[in-house]
Amino acid sequence: MPTPAPAPVATVATAAHLPAGAPAENARPRSAYLAILFGVFIFVFASPLVRVTLDAGLPPMVIAAGRPLLAWLILSVILLRRPSEWASLRQLSRRQLALAALGGTLLGLYFMMMTFSLRATDVLITQAVINTGPLWIALLEVSVLREHLRRGVWIGLCISVSGGVVVAAASIGQVGGSAGIPSLPGVGFALLSTLGFAGYMIVGRGLRRVVPLISYLWLVMGFATLSSSLMLWVSGTPLLGHSTVAFFWLVVMTLLTQLVGHGIVNYCIVYFPATLLAMIGPVISVGSAVVAFLLFAEMPTGAETLGSLILMSGVLYVILSEARAGRASRAKREPAVAPTALPGSR
Repeated sequence: MPTPAPAPVATVATAAHLPAGAPAENARPRSAYLAILFGVFIFVFASPLVRVTLDAGLPPMVIAAGRPLLAWLILSVILLRRPSEWASLRQLSRRQLALAALGGTLLGLYFMMMTFSLRATDVLITQAVINTGPLWIALLEVSVLREHLRRGVWIGLCISVSGGVVVAAASIGQVGGSAGIPSLPGVGFALLSTLGFAGYMIVGRGLRRVVPLISYLWLVMGFATLSSSLMLWVSGTPLLGHSTVAFFWLVVMTLLTQLVGHGIVNYCIVYFPATLLAMIGPVISVGSAVVAFLLFAEMPTGAETLGSLILMSGVLYVILSEARAGRASRAKREPAVAPTALPGSR
């Protein structure tokens, strides 16, 4: 009697947000690797582009409101050609729309505080503080979602906090950024920016599962535009009347970092674990610091550089420890493979 064929073993997804039908990790096309390299190149210029736009005379409030506005207008044109995604938006409940509004407001806070930080301190310091985002997301998961964190996350958090203390202490009385004001407020603005982005990620995690990508981005960019425009109106900052060069750089920044850059991230998540993609953050920080040195002759103090490196090392520690824990967890779930007996052996 012939032996029945063994049942296929189900595979376990390695990324939390992989879409249905995503290819296996060993089926990565060459374009995915090229996309990562291009994405790093794009994001290296994100913070320097904000600084260039500031130096061209565009106020921080206009930059913070203009980025989501331009992105929302472009996404609206794309969405008009996808009627099926409009249907998914009409099916959202009031609670889901409220969450989208909260997420968009936090995203607007992220844009605004990041811009103020780059006006007040060096690119390296801003990027180093913003790259602590995964740690704050982890803390929000504990406090809001009641999730359990591994020991490696807490160790990495302590390392990063110690680096942040070094940066803050070194920034007291220092002058940095394009405005020539003390650097310490820039650290605070960067921290508020990071907290806004962390909250945006936590709030939007559930919505992303039920709303297609373009529709989701259109929704949160729209609410980010509303919140940023409201703060722009309250501040009394005029939206128009600025130089053509400043608006040119605003358009370049929006196209490159928000549409192309984030589009690349969402393309690569199909082929790579989110942990692997998160490892590019410190690389981007170093690259942005090099670009800022070449363009603006920015040179943070030795203590600020040391603190930034300690801070980024804490993030890397968390990423690597979570990757190890994930591999160990998958190894425990995989069924043991019995050794194949040699022909004629007993």
